[in-house]
Amino acid sequence: MKNDLRIILFIILTLLIVYSAFGLYDELSPDSREALIDRSYQARSPLLVPYDTIILSRGKSTELNIALFNQAYLNGNFHLGLSCVDQYTPSKQGGFTLSHFPSHAHVPLGKAEVVSLTLAVPISARASTYFCRIELGHPEIGIPIIASKQFSLIILP
Repeated sequence: MKNDLRIILFIILTLLIVYSAFGLYDELSPDSREALIDRSYQARSPLLVPYDTIILSRGKSTELNIALFNQAYLNGNFHLGLSCVDQYTPSKQGGFTLSHFPSHAHVPLGKAEVVSLTLAVPISARASTYFCRIELGHPEIGIPIIASKQFSLIILP
């Protein structure tokens, strides 16, 4: 009986040690601030948007985290824009907005910053699939688009 108790305590102690060594490791979500900063420094890409498809209902909004990396501009004042067109009627604009649109961000030379934007879908939006594009520009020095990222926005009824 005493040996059984020792074995059980040994197993519990071993499990606690293994959990404390490996179990506390958390996988970062792809749009977490830490993951975006790491990926931005590795890729050295001016615009890093970790979304390919976003699904929302009419009248809802979601927070988008994107990373900006300033590799070449002493004046790091950037402009972010969003445009969306209906997949089935390309001439129809989506009418979706980013908070503080048009959004401006300042990123010091050689640094990466994460910008949180709120994508809002109006109640009047048509349930459809939209092709959207986030654009990064530097209008102060005459570069309308430095980088862009396309993604699909699916609006549910």
